[in-house]
Amino acid sequence: LRVRNSIVTNNTTYGIYKNTTNGTVEVSNCEVWGTGTPYGGSSMTTMANISANPLYASAPTNLRITSNSPARFASS
Repeated sequence: LRVRNSIVTNNTTYGIYKNTTNGTVEVSNCEVWGTGTPYGGSSMTTMANISANPLYASAPTNLRITSNSPARFASS
């Protein structure tokens, strides 16, 4: 499984979690912020990710990122 160019925020436990030992998970160019632990589980690779407030326009109703968001140019 590949997770790319995604924003994951405000989960109380894990941002991205793999709960099986089969296969691998690759997380790249993602914004993972406001979670208990950003990544968890086995066989997970992470690259070029950031962990900073994505600066939503008006969470939780408007999840567009603002022009000064660190996630704005973080995708591949």
